[in-house]
Amino acid sequence: MLFNSNIVKQDGLSKKIIENVNKDDLFLYSQTSLDLVDDYEIDKASAINRKEVGINRAEIESFAEKGNFSRIISLGNGQTSDIAKYISYIKKIPHICIPSIFSTNVSFTDKSCLKEGEVKKTFQSKPPETVVIDYDLISRSNFSYHYYGLCDILSIYTALEDWKISSIDTGEHIDDFCYNIAETLIKILEKQLPIILCKSRESLDAILNLVVMSGYITNIYGSGRPESGSEHIFSKELESKIDIFHAISVSIGALIMSKLQNKNHNIIRKLVDDLGLLQEAEAGGVTRDLISSALIYANKNRDRYTVLNRADIDEKKANELISEIFEGYIFTETK
Repeated sequence: MLFNSNIVKQDGLSKKIIENVNKDDLFLYSQTSLDLVDDYEIDKASAINRKEVGINRAEIESFAEKGNFSRIISLGNGQTSDIAKYISYIKKIPHICIPSIFSTNVSFTDKSCLKEGEVKKTFQSKPPETVVIDYDLISRSNFSYHYYGLCDILSIYTALEDWKISSIDTGEHIDDFCYNIAETLIKILEKQLPIILCKSRESLDAILNLVVMSGYITNIYGSGRPESGSEHIFSKELESKIDIFHAISVSIGALIMSKLQNKNHNIIRKLVDDLGLLQEAEAGGVTRDLISSALIYANKNRDRYTVLNRADIDEKKANELISEIFEGYIFTETK
C-alpha cells in the first residue's frame, strides 16, 4: 500500500463527518483539534479522547480488542493519527483521517510511532483510506504549526548523508529512485519557501504537497531511511526528556548532525531561522543541558547506521558542538 490514501479537499467537510458518526464508528480525537470545530454535535458513546487510549502499544491493542467498531474516524495530528492508524491496521477496518494542522507527515505513512514500555518505537500500521483536507478547519490553527511538517522534509538533508555514510562504511544499498525523489523534495522546499512564508491558501497547498510526498517516500522504500537518520535518533532522545513538538527536536538534530557530517549547514540554518523553529524551541523550555544530554544518549542508542556510529561524543564534545552551532542564537543559559 503506497498511494492508497484518497485525499479529499472540501471546506466544511470535517464537521459533516463528525456529526454523522454512528454507533458502529470509533471517533478518536484530540481536544485541541475538536475545539476548532464550531457548534458540533457528536455521539458521546462513539467519541474517545486519544489521551484515554494512550500511546503505549499494549494499551492500544487492549483497547482495540475490547472495541466493537467497524470504522475509525480521527480528528487530530501526530499521536492521534498514529493511534488511529495502528487500530485500523490491527482490526483491519477503514480509517478516515482529518488533520487540523500539517505538523508531520504521519497522515500519509504506513508506520506509527508508539511506546513499548517507556521507549518510543516505530510499528507497522497502514495509511488512512481517506484523508480529509478541510481548509476551513485548518486555517483556524496557528499558521506556524503548519511549518512543523516541513521538518520531515528538512531532515532529508542529513538523512541522505547518513545513508551515504552507511553505504561507504557497511555496504548498505542505496535505492537511487527513493534517494533522488527525496533529494528533489529538498530542492522544491528551497524554491517554494517564499510562497510558504506568505501564510496563504497557496502556502498551505505547497506545504501539503511536500508533506504528502515525504510520507509516500517512506511507504515506497519500506522504512524511513530516506528521510530519517541521525537527526531523528537525536529527536527521540530529546522528546523523551521534554514535551515538545517533533519538528523542533528534529530541526535541532539536523543542525547538529550536519555539523558532524562536515556538511555546510547554512541551508538548514536558513530554513530553521526563516520558520522560527529555534525561537519556538527556546520558548518551549529547551536548554543547552537538555540538548547535551540527548546528544550523548543518542550517540549510545543508535537504531540505524548514521554519522553517530563514527562519532565519539562525551559531555565535553557535546557542549563544544552546541556552543559552536547555537552561540548567538539561543540556549545560551540553562533554565
